Amino acid sequence: MTQLPSVSASATLHALRRLYECTNGAGWTVRTNWPATAAAWQVATLAEASSWHGVRVVDGQVVTLQLPANQLAGVLPPELGLLTALQHLNFRHNQLTGPLPPELGLLSNLVHLNLGHNQLTGPLPLTWRQLTSLEYLYLEHNQLTGCLPPAWGELAALAFVSLRINQLTGALPAEWSQLAGLTELRLEGNALSGPLPPDLGQLAALQHLNLRANQFTGCLPARWGQLTALTELGLDGNQLTGLLPAEWGQLQALRVLSLAGPSEPDLPEWRWLSAPEHLALHQHVLPEQLPGPHNQFSGPLPPAWGQLQKLEYLELRHNQLTGPLPPAWGYLRALTVVGLYGNRLTGSVPPEWGRLARLVYVDLRGNKIAGPLPPEWNLDTTTWAIDLPAY
Repeated sequence: MTQLPSVSASATLHALRRLYECTNGAGWTVRTNWPATAAAWQVATLAEASSWHGVRVVDGQVVTLQLPANQLAGVLPPELGLLTALQHLNFRHNQLTGPLPPELGLLSNLVHLNLGHNQLTGPLPLTWRQLTSLEYLYLEHNQLTGCLPPAWGELAALAFVSLRINQLTGALPAEWSQLAGLTELRLEGNALSGPLPPDLGQLAALQHLNLRANQFTGCLPARWGQLTALTELGLDGNQLTGLLPAEWGQLQALRVLSLAGPSEPDLPEWRWLSAPEHLALHQHVLPEQLPGPHNQFSGPLPPAWGQLQKLEYLELRHNQLTGPLPPAWGYLRALTVVGLYGNRLTGSVPPEWGRLARLVYVDLRGNKIAGPLPPEWNLDTTTWAIDLPAY
């Protein structure tokens, strides 16, 4: 076991007292055994701190502060940076305000940091590049501003990052392609812009990538076809253009792919979208009713995507895609939901699409698709939600 750094009892108690005072400890929902008066703080001991609600002490060092949904209100004190043995800090779902303390960058043993669902403001601290043990970072649903620090690409242990629903701007740094252990990156619901970095294609461990509802521009990087561990990819609600890369047919683990035009960042998790009760999420609006700029992919549907054997959910509505429906997509045996509404597709439904035995919802409206449907499609079965143009 790694030897924890030694922090004096007086420094530890000072940091805990500052936390209590700066976040209105008297108003916490649960504050069991925490000193309630100045006199009580004067005689408090580190041995007693192990009995305080949300505090875990190991070998005389505070290793956990766990106070989620506990009515913490106020600012995070810089003195938290004194707790250098801290491994887990969870203050999610409170009423914290003000900036993220740069001093938290001193917590080199921190593994799990969750400050999501507060009212925190200001930039992402550059000093947090020193959090060399950090694996899980949750900062979603705040009011954070500024850019994504390129230097955070040095956080080699990082596996999970959620910065969704903030007010972040600027580019997605190419330096983040150095996060070799990253499995999930959630940045949806910000105002990030610029091109998608092709170098992210080297994140071999990445499984979930959600960049929905931002302002990214340019083309889809062909090199992202190297993300062979990727299971979910959301890029709807951006300003992307160009062709759909045939190279993405190599994404053998992909289950969910959403490249639609407009998007709401707070829709339910994609894994539920194939359930019939959630099919109403597919809003059928005319192109002139779409809010603001959005994705405008063009060109044909790549036949190579027929190799995506695990693909369950495919959303491409409200683009400018042209040409026929690829017969090769009949090999998408896992496909349950396909949305192609509002494109410029032509031709008929290929007979090969009759192999799509798991399909429960298909929307081809707003195209020029005609001809017979595959006889295997039973439109009278209640488990189907087929939505096709009349012909």
